[in-house]
Amino acid sequence: MQIVEHATAPGGVCTAWKHGGYTIDGCIHWLMGAREDDTWHRFYDEVGALDGVELQRLDHFVQVIDERNGDVLTLDRDLDGLLRQVETISPVDLPLFRDLVELARNTEGIQVPQSPLPGVRNAWANLLELWHAREGVLTMLRHAEPMARVLERIEHPGLRSAMTRVLPESIPVFFAAFLLGSLENGNLATVVGGSLRFSEAIARRFEKLGGHIRYHADVVEILVENDRAVGVKLLDGEELRADHVVSTAPGPTTIDRMLGGRYTDRGIRERHATWPIFKGACIVSFGLRKQWRERPHQLQLRLAEPFNVGPDRIEAIGVRNMAYDATLAPPGCSVIQVIHESDFDFWHDVHHAPLRYHELKRQLAADIRHRLERWYPGFADAEEFVDVATPYTFWRYARSYRGAYEGWMPTTETMSTRISKTLPGLERFHMAGQWVEPGGGVPPAVMSGRQVVKLVCDEHSMPWVDK
Repeated sequence: MQIVEHATAPGGVCTAWKHGGYTIDGCIHWLMGAREDDTWHRFYDEVGALDGVELQRLDHFVQVIDERNGDVLTLDRDLDGLLRQVETISPVDLPLFRDLVELARNTEGIQVPQSPLPGVRNAWANLLELWHAREGVLTMLRHAEPMARVLERIEHPGLRSAMTRVLPESIPVFFAAFLLGSLENGNLATVVGGSLRFSEAIARRFEKLGGHIRYHADVVEILVENDRAVGVKLLDGEELRADHVVSTAPGPTTIDRMLGGRYTDRGIRERHATWPIFKGACIVSFGLRKQWRERPHQLQLRLAEPFNVGPDRIEAIGVRNMAYDATLAPPGCSVIQVIHESDFDFWHDVHHAPLRYHELKRQLAADIRHRLERWYPGFADAEEFVDVATPYTFWRYARSYRGAYEGWMPTTETMSTRISKTLPGLERFHMAGQWVEPGGGVPPAVMSGRQVVKLVCDEHSMPWVDK
């Protein structure tokens, strides 16, 4: 078995990179499955992701600050504390928040079903699992409406704005409640040492079992004979033959480019034409000879002084204070990272003019540095370096479609649609990963790969063996 990887390290966008004695984490902000009794945790352990990897429980989620008026809202494991804040800010909104917190608490104990798959398990096993998961399934169905329906009922404008930055309008209410419940229950975590450790652990397990990973290799075509996938063709013309092909590349890249759009149907075409995807993002990371441990590890700042990046007006930024993980910087130092959405086409086009591209990155870092000084006194004097990754960087490093760090946005429609892991008319082929699991993220990607291995085993009449 062989994995063909574009990058020079495993994991795609689940990565981190070094800058001297600093580690810049490019991926996991929070990971479901911190608790050993959780289904996600078991999946991670099964694929080797936790071999030599430490998870650090997430106690603080985010503090939202509106620089224009000083409004502050803090979200952490203490959901009763959230209710006390709401009671102080806007008592009239308290009943709505009580309902949301009650729903979050009702999600405790709901485990992720293993998504019954035809051909992998018999009908009785599928029905039995659905029966055990019935309470969770019913709760999901009752609260599948978009979060916008809840947010629009918040009367206090500042509170409504803050919650919109924490829980986007498009996500289903159940997803928001499950996230809050996981936070309170101590089931969210970060990866000590950065996201690449998680990916490397899985790669080590794969290689230990006899697999081979070929790095710095670009697939340009999936080879097909008589409507059966028989291998891949690389950028240098080399052909790798295979009994079965699995693509974890973006859906549009796989279907439209690697397969030339030959194996599709109306549902796939409509999905690619209409479903929203995650926007690209800029990640600006500063290495600093100082720590600000009194500051929360994550801020959402609505800026008093917005600024422009290409066609985008940046009115808010997310700030990660990475001092909570001592392994990411030399003693007494820290990484502070700023993330904001940005236009892929702009950065893709401008990279053709390298001097202009680097000047825009320099200006972006300067705009952010100026705005962080207010919250981190002595910031500029403590700076050792700045690292700027743009949406084009995501594409260059991981071939992320339009620089999207995940695939389909979580909406009521996308989260309620089961995307097939096969394509119509094509045999010995499956897809796995972000683009067949709406909402994206590391946990669904792990589960998706696990499911596809089961499907492949079934198709080739091979036994499925857990860890």
